[in-house]
Amino acid sequence: MLLAAGVLAAVAVGCWGALSASPQERLASGAICLVLLTLTFAGYRRRLVAGPGGLLIRGLTGTRTVQWWQVRSLTEGTNRRLGAGSTTIEVDLHDDDLLIFGRTDLGTDPTEVLPELQRWWSVTPRTDWPVNGRERS
Repeated sequence: MLLAAGVLAAVAVGCWGALSASPQERLASGAICLVLLTLTFAGYRRRLVAGPGGLLIRGLTGTRTVQWWQVRSLTEGTNRRLGAGSTTIEVDLHDDDLLIFGRTDLGTDPTEVLPELQRWWSVTPRTDWPVNGRERS
């Protein structure tokens, strides 16, 4: 909801600037529009919450719940590009979805979060699993 309001406000300011005759008003509206969009998208981050029931994932389109028996594996992904490295958490689900969370998504270093996720995942009773427990690594 807040994301839509921020985008709508930026569009309104952009329209005001496009209809303005003064170059100063156009410049001011462009700056305001840029600030609004930056604040809107900087405030939006995907959130991941883990607990005994599974994962709660808040995204742009709503909230998704993933129970622990749906998780096939939890791994650390690393990538190097142009000399900079990044670490992610990859959550592979039995329905072949792959969820990837980085530092921005988690709000902290993924290497600190992964052991906690693995701890929650490892204590899940295997009786909840609709698939063979041997697939779990």
